[in-house]
Amino acid sequence: MTGDFLVTDIEDSTVWRVPEKGGSRKQIAGGGISDSPNRDALEVRLDGVRGVAAAGHGGYFLTTETGGDLWYVDTSEIADILLYGAGRFDIVDGDGQVLRDLYENSPGNVMSQPFSITVAPNGDLLMMTNVAGVLRVIRKGRKPEIVNTGLNREGDYSLTWTSQIQRLYIIENSDNLLDWKTRTEVSATGNRTSFSTIIDEDTPQQHFRVRLYYP
Repeated sequence: MTGDFLVTDIEDSTVWRVPEKGGSRKQIAGGGISDSPNRDALEVRLDGVRGVAAAGHGGYFLTTETGGDLWYVDTSEIADILLYGAGRFDIVDGDGQVLRDLYENSPGNVMSQPFSITVAPNGDLLMMTNVAGVLRVIRKGRKPEIVNTGLNREGDYSLTWTSQIQRLYIIENSDNLLDWKTRTEVSATGNRTSFSTIIDEDTPQQHFRVRLYYP
């Protein structure tokens, strides 16, 4: 992220970027009609978006008080739902469980009315939820470490890294080490995870990296 400000408008359910040194504000999320995840941030509906927190790698998190959800917008301006909640009631559940499990198996049954969100110095997410005022903590996953890479004469490339079960990892590739694109997503099933692909001999030089899909 730059030194710009991220501002939410709870009445219009939109998110804006306000330049640090003057200039016009720009709408960057919300105002759409879609409730589906993995869409352009301007196409999604962010009912009563209230909390916003910048992630260290360039994306940002959003909480919707009315919708009751936790969103994440990545550096490609794609909005995804990390956790479904509820816009009313006092729901507090799911402690100690993996975030992705809660997303898939307990929609609307984990939290309600998330008001504010911030990223702690160690990378954990801190959310204040519920009318009663409940502080929820989402622990950041461990950074993956590359343990093995390989490329044979047939062009078979493999990459293996340390992982945490059910965490989602993003494989990115680049031909210049500056511009990176998402190649695929991999959900870990053990403490080591691998990715493989075939690189054609006519393909320009390729570089690969793996990162934890936040958080």
